[in-house]
Amino acid sequence: ATGGIRGAAVPGTNIAYVHGGYTGSDADDVARSELYRVDLGSAERNFTKLTNQGDGAPRYLHAFAYDSKGEQLVVFGGFGGRKAFAPLLGDTWLVKPIGDTAHWTKVETPKGKAPSPRYGAFHAFDEPSRRFVVWSGAQKPKSAEDPINAAQDAWALDLTVDPPVWTKLAPAGEAPPGRRNGCMMHDPVGRRLFVFGGTADGRTTLEGLWVLSLEPGHES
Repeated sequence: ATGGIRGAAVPGTNIAYVHGGYTGSDADDVARSELYRVDLGSAERNFTKLTNQGDGAPRYLHAFAYDSKGEQLVVFGGFGGRKAFAPLLGDTWLVKPIGDTAHWTKVETPKGKAPSPRYGAFHAFDEPSRRFVVWSGAQKPKSAEDPINAAQDAWALDLTVDPPVWTKLAPAGEAPPGRRNGCMMHDPVGRRLFVFGGTADGRTTLEGLWVLSLEPGHES
């Protein structure tokens, strides 16, 4: 069994990709690096394991989406392991599937010019602007009293430029409390990210349904 795995559909097709996750006991989980392509149009729902070329870093509870124009996947953050909550990742990768091979390229970003390392973030890919948007998620614990240290920010990775650039967003309106590991759904027509549930303390679920508008210049 695998937990913390992430999936990304290819818009307009029956193809999706699943990546990462962990296996093992809660005390000693092992992060995975496998990337699979699944054909949801076939009766067998065939899975094909891709060969990672490049890093293919093991991780789980990361942000993961598909960029149709670039014909590539975007990967950010997550956990690379579980012991002592480390390593907590803040790296960004572009993954281009060609045939049955996944070509990994790291996006180099200056310190302070990208989201902090985090896991369990809410995310979506806005196709019209080619922006990969990430909101909140858990950071390195501040203390035993604050094991989640939830981020209270939103970032967008602009894939229209080479190399891609992260920009911190300033959405209008009052943002909900930061959290990790809730439910999320992307509305590609309305260009919105729905946020439900999640936890800020690791013990209780936050209430309410929230919507983040993804349209550039009109984030709210």
